[in-house]
Amino acid sequence: MKQMYKNLKAIVPVVLVSVLVLLGAFAVVNAQGQDDGAKPANEVKEDKATYKYLAGLKLKEIATEDTYILTDGKATVLYINETAIEENLDENLPNKITKEEALEISDKLCGEGYTLERITENPYDFDILYKRYINGVQVFGGNCYVSINSKTGEVGAYRKLTFDIPKLDKPKISKEKIKEKTGADADLVVIPHTNKLVWMTKENRLMRMFDANTGKELNETESKKIMNELMKTDDGIGNLKKKSTTARYSTRSINNDEGAVFRDNDDMCDDDIQKAEASMETKRPNNQPAWDSNAADWGIVNYESTVNSILKDYEGVYYSGHGNNNCIGLGGSTQYCNNEVDTGLQTRLFVVSACYAGGNNFGTTVNNNGVTCVIGASGTISDTWWDECGNWADSFWDKATGNKDAGYQRSAHTARVQANSGTWFDYCDLNTEKGSCSIYI
Repeated sequence: MKQMYKNLKAIVPVVLVSVLVLLGAFAVVNAQGQDDGAKPANEVKEDKATYKYLAGLKLKEIATEDTYILTDGKATVLYINETAIEENLDENLPNKITKEEALEISDKLCGEGYTLERITENPYDFDILYKRYINGVQVFGGNCYVSINSKTGEVGAYRKLTFDIPKLDKPKISKEKIKEKTGADADLVVIPHTNKLVWMTKENRLMRMFDANTGKELNETESKKIMNELMKTDDGIGNLKKKSTTARYSTRSINNDEGAVFRDNDDMCDDDIQKAEASMETKRPNNQPAWDSNAADWGIVNYESTVNSILKDYEGVYYSGHGNNNCIGLGGSTQYCNNEVDTGLQTRLFVVSACYAGGNNFGTTVNNNGVTCVIGASGTISDTWWDECGNWADSFWDKATGNKDAGYQRSAHTARVQANSGTWFDYCDLNTEKGSCSIYI
């Protein structure tokens, strides 16, 4: 399934709140204003920038070999610094900052009006997400995401989406009416750009929306219209200007450039594995062959023994389905649980797109039994009619395999942080890592 800041420089001197971009200083801006002495975003030369849409916002894009920025001319909306993400990724190094200090940094960046949703401490980073609420109403997509390198204290990635929301009327349909209709709890959410109020439910893996004034459910066509028109997002968000490279690290586990995808019997998961497979099979830059030109699509898997075989034979594996702390779902009512995990697994990278499983006991067990890196979620995730889980999978596997859509290959850790940063709608972000994820497949 799915404090307040006192003095940043005094507490954590090593944090990079300002970054150098192109020929001048470009400040990471927050609700409390721009750093003194930094060059204002609107002074960046026009001929140095192109424009991208992110969540319906037209933003100026500035990309170098290791830094990517989207700005509205006044504040930084998206910031990725690959050098900061990847510096000192050694599990044996002590953390330079604590979880409390990481929260002080992220509180400063996100500012007032944002409520902490989660902070996850991984081997290399703190993965932090805030949601924005206005008088108890959640702003759809109005989030603030921060990834902080725990070994250095530097901000590796930051995204803050701010929308103008007017005073909202009370909904005509109550939460109780939606509960009666669906049997599920619901959150009141406002859709930016139109300021439409909806009740949003999460039932199993599927997220549904109901008009808060009529009670009518938004169908697939209406939901996709919101994402494709109102919350339009261009391809290539987060792509740096780095030249095509392919990096290889010598690590334990299998090294055969072979990928596999599989799922349980929820049809919502089918497009997710199709997008992951397509990314694995996409050619690399300069017409170089794909990471795996014929990745194995196992579809719905019905037997625990099949999963054990997959995790012994393939270097990179993606699963999409339902889960809990100890198990993932397979075909029918079958589950693959901790007590069925074989020893001697050989997969290098196993991405588990399911509630709870990858980020809790199941992920730990799979890692202890041989999988080098497990990426998953610590809590619930939800898929949507516009296929947010598929979009995340597409972005992640592009970067992890280094295909032509991503330009060059990233480590599993860096691919996860960049996928979380650039996939702005956060219901399917994977926020946890188990094992050694600074590896390349």
